[in-house]
Amino acid sequence: MIVRRIYAATSGQCLVRNTDQVDEKERERVKQDVQSGVRFVVDATHGEVRGFLPVRRTAPEAFYGVVQIEPQSNPLDEFWTAIHEEFAERPGWTLRKDTEEGEFLRIVAGERSLENNTTEFLEQLQEQNRPVTVGVSDLQTAGRLLRHNYTSESVRIENTVVAINMIENIAYDVLYWSREQEDSTTLLAGANQETQEMMESETKHDPTLRDLIFQWFRRDR
Repeated sequence: MIVRRIYAATSGQCLVRNTDQVDEKERERVKQDVQSGVRFVVDATHGEVRGFLPVRRTAPEAFYGVVQIEPQSNPLDEFWTAIHEEFAERPGWTLRKDTEEGEFLRIVAGERSLENNTTEFLEQLQEQNRPVTVGVSDLQTAGRLLRHNYTSESVRIENTVVAINMIENIAYDVLYWSREQEDSTTLLAGANQETQEMMESETKHDPTLRDLIFQWFRRDR
């Protein structure tokens, strides 16, 4: 049985669970995610995926889903399958697709095709010895990179976070930080020259990545 729970984002109330009890430490992680502006987390440390769910029942609402994952599994597929099954059992519950978060989930779930091969870029991220932050212009771009990460045979970044703010309370290998950008400038801090040249080439020749702004911040775990 794949353990899954769905929480109300505003109150932290557990609305759906397939276990007798609620994991209070898990609930606290969800609350911290909400407060920090986190939209999606693949958390290998706790063996779970946590994700923001834009929902409509009788009115628009914000939920958070938590799904436990098996080692060596595709965490995105396990998350989406579990959440889809729960919503299918509840008439009147729908995931909103008219929001940025809804579009992000469609990409993460594989409902939108991946038009670009970003494997080389992700391999560079995987080789870093410390956490890396990648600034992206929107959640859709983060979703494409995230989906490539977990579908590429040569890339496996274990702990990834997608957020709309810079975060400090979650350990990660890569943080995709979605924030508004004015242009398509590529900014790198702390990367070697070879990596920088690769990034500049990637954004120059890949039209859907031109709007990416990469900012790498190194910090100790």
